[in-house]
Amino acid sequence: MKDLEEKQKKSYDWWESRRLNYNIGLAICSILAFFFHLMILASFPSNFPELEITLFTLLFSFIGFILFMGLANFCYFLGVFSERFPIFVDINYHRRVTYYLGCCFSFVLPFSAPILTLLSIFYCPNCEF
Repeated sequence: MKDLEEKQKKSYDWWESRRLNYNIGLAICSILAFFFHLMILASFPSNFPELEITLFTLLFSFIGFILFMGLANFCYFLGVFSERFPIFVDINYHRRVTYYLGCCFSFVLPFSAPILTLLSIFYCPNCEF
């Protein structure tokens, strides 16, 4: 029983030691995606005639960013949870692969909104959103 507790503590410590780097990368990608989205909206003003960037919209975006960070950190905890299933031969390999894939997915996800906006502009150039 004590061996299992030590194993779980070691797993938790491994994931927690990388959480700060994960959050920094996630914050950088989210900020870049936000500015990328603003650049797209500013580059195609005819598609967004009623677009206004106000303090309210920036505050709304910030709240969305905080909620997204919370959800991403909840999903990050799934790495610790995945180790509870003893099907891995090499736990260190599993940790590295899971961490890498989770980071890649989490760092690309904030760019989905600007990419979808850009695709909608190109596939429907005369539409007003």
